[in-house]
Amino acid sequence: NPDRERLQADLARICTWHIDFFGRPAPMARYVFLARVSIEGYGGIEHRNSAVLACRRDDLPQPGVAGNEAGYRRFLGLVSHEYFHAWHVKRIRPAEFVAADLGAEAYTHQLWIFEGITSYYDDLALRRCELITVEQYLEILGKALTRLYRTAGRRRQTLEEASFDTWIKFYRPDENTANATVSYYVKGSLVALALDLELRSRTAGTCSLDAVMRTLWQEYGADDSSGLPEGRFEELAENLSGLDLEAFFGQALRTTIDPPVGILLAQFGIRLHMRSSESDVDAGGIRGRREERPRAWLGFQVKTADGRVRISHVAADSPGQRAGISAGDELLALAGRRIAADNWETMLDRLVPGVDLVCHLFRNQQLVQVVCQPVPAPRDTCYLTLDAEADAAAVARRNAWLGLP
Repeated sequence: NPDRERLQADLARICTWHIDFFGRPAPMARYVFLARVSIEGYGGIEHRNSAVLACRRDDLPQPGVAGNEAGYRRFLGLVSHEYFHAWHVKRIRPAEFVAADLGAEAYTHQLWIFEGITSYYDDLALRRCELITVEQYLEILGKALTRLYRTAGRRRQTLEEASFDTWIKFYRPDENTANATVSYYVKGSLVALALDLELRSRTAGTCSLDAVMRTLWQEYGADDSSGLPEGRFEELAENLSGLDLEAFFGQALRTTIDPPVGILLAQFGIRLHMRSSESDVDAGGIRGRREERPRAWLGFQVKTADGRVRISHVAADSPGQRAGISAGDELLALAGRRIAADNWETMLDRLVPGVDLVCHLFRNQQLVQVVCQPVPAPRDTCYLTLDAEADAAAVARRNAWLGLP
């Protein structure tokens, strides 16, 4: 059984932080978290006065076990995300959703504001209420940056387009989704991070995204609100800060240029590092173990089932794509050696960049042979560290942002 006392204490701390963030009193007299706990599963759905959560048994804390393991941190982040939605989504809403027919799809360019900003604050709240350390928070940010940098579709779809196209693309994924789209959750959270740091840096700490969100709540949180119209969020950020943010929003929302997170973090005494992926389960966020010897990259991902290894995704402009490998192919052998679920990672580690590799596949019940030339794995994996040489001003900015004394 989970440690119920610890769960109660930690959730109370999260809820108290959110209520204080937006301002008392809370908009509800009672809020219920309903968790469906099983062997596998993760996700949540928000309601005005409750949230339904799905998590693994192993994600919950056990009596007598100290520390916040990765699974429990993820669960707390989910709680924080859905509770933030009680203000930002269930009460502050896009104007397009206020009068929408709930039986039909509703379109807006603003989903990044609602899901992206919430995704930014969910883990930041854990840091500010001291449920995770600074190092743990930086690991979470590094993993989010890694997910963005590994998404080829970020070069094809803008953040506003991702928001608007959610019904036809985000909720209808296929094997090419990663090559054609970007997540408004992931990129939206990193644009929110960049905006927060931009405001704090350029106003010498007198304005932040916190202030924008509180004003948003005051102006659009009432039950009879007509909703947030397009463009108003940008206008509000400019009015509160006194800054011209047209260039920032134009680039972040309406181009495919990555948000300048590394440059901004440097002003807060945090260094961004890039390295190559070291395995198929390497999610980034931490320093690598073999940065001096990056492994070869084929540019495709696999899934294993019933002893078979199938191609699940082929990255755009990768060695696999150039060789003609397709999603759905069953991978039989590399360089004459049979491929199985238990030797896939070992085989990848032995590949040499620049050396032609004969691949045997089954496609539509036919044996296919192609030649693929691996290349060094791209440096698309991120981790963050505190800058030991940061000056006092940068450290002060960092402490104010992360809720440190």
